[in-house]
Amino acid sequence: MLSAVLALLLAAALACPSPAAGPCAEERPLPRLDWSTLVPLWLRHRQLGLQAKGWNFMLEDSTFWIFGGSIHYFRVPKEYWRDRLLKMKACGLNTLTTYVPWNLHEPERGKFDFSGNLDLEYVVLLLL
Repeated sequence: MLSAVLALLLAAALACPSPAAGPCAEERPLPRLDWSTLVPLWLRHRQLGLQAKGWNFMLEDSTFWIFGGSIHYFRVPKEYWRDRLLKMKACGLNTLTTYVPWNLHEPERGKFDFSGNLDLEYVVLLLL
């Protein structure tokens, strides 16, 4: 859940990369997320959330195994991003990590590049 909130905040920040310049002329609303399709029926009314118990993670009193992977979106052609994410999901991964290579997004101080393979907003929306 924290990663989803972080992703939404990041997407909102990218919509207006320079808050010091005032409100953005181009405010784009984020798409509304339908979480109900992503959550199994037995977790829809959860109360406890993710907890650590001994050596295990617990999700609503059931052992929860984290199967994670990583993707470096900037190293994969943009047209393959959705395919790679679907393949990771098909492999049973339930956790995904990535990092933002800021040296590529801001090659010169104050000059930003979020185009092509560096389209961070697009990849964040895919991850949601």
